[in-house]
Amino acid sequence: MIENPENTHKSKEIILESSLNEKEEFELIKKDIVQINKLFSPIQKIKYEDPEFLKKIDKYCRSLSHTDEIKKNLENVLLQILKYYSKIEDTKAKSFSSIFNQYKEGLSSKKISFKTLDIYRLKVRCVIIEGKSSTAEIRILYNEEVISPWTAIRTAEDIERGVSKSIEKLKKCEIPEDQFRKILLNAYLVIRTRQEKTSNPNPKLVLIKDLHKEVLIELFKHDIKNEKNLNRIFTQTLPTWTFLFNLDKYFLSSNRLPDNERLSFITGSQSETERSGMVLKGLTIESDYQKFCFLQAAF
Repeated sequence: MIENPENTHKSKEIILESSLNEKEEFELIKKDIVQINKLFSPIQKIKYEDPEFLKKIDKYCRSLSHTDEIKKNLENVLLQILKYYSKIEDTKAKSFSSIFNQYKEGLSSKKISFKTLDIYRLKVRCVIIEGKSSTAEIRILYNEEVISPWTAIRTAEDIERGVSKSIEKLKKCEIPEDQFRKILLNAYLVIRTRQEKTSNPNPKLVLIKDLHKEVLIELFKHDIKNEKNLNRIFTQTLPTWTFLFNLDKYFLSSNRLPDNERLSFITGSQSETERSGMVLKGLTIESDYQKFCFLQAAF
């Protein structure tokens, strides 16, 4: 929670919820729309096969005899709901801006470093908070991959909770360093061997995107090998953000590995990076994101 005393009062004031007047206005508009709908809805019960089909159609048409008045009422209620939506959207956008700024003030007061990437886009710790003012929603990303999808927020504390939950999800998906190193190397060698058997001009270059799938297979093999009860149902998953998070941790420690175990990160050409690159280097607030295409072994 944001504990700065100067912000405590603000957090109670800046909250996204409809006022009583807005609720009453919506209920009145809804009532008008329901009334107009009642004029048209009876046609749903009229069946062509009904022996009294013509009689019922005639009755229905007579009920719509005041077409000019109906048209006028319909146009009026459509105008009302569009104006109402525009007003609510504007209110939400203004409130969201205040809440987002309040969240940043809270970070500053607690001396938590953050990087402003855009008006509603921040990097905090290792994640990106992306905001959408028109719907008062945020989502949380790691290396541009979504951890938590668009979620409505009403206070700065909602943003803080979203960030905390996302970072907790990252921590839970962390694979022990030694285990991931072996799994990644095995996955790399499987693909390299496969490429050596084809006409690939440079089989040592393995696409990181291809490694994602192969690492999941290696994780599954690891679980099977270390599982005594093979009747258990395995539900191993590896979302892209999980894969990139563990790959980033490998990136930081890879320079300590011996040459016969180390994999290097290669950017590739501009077209290759555009087509197949994956964003990495997001573990720290100081690091700049970079796209890489391949992993390559020196051996």
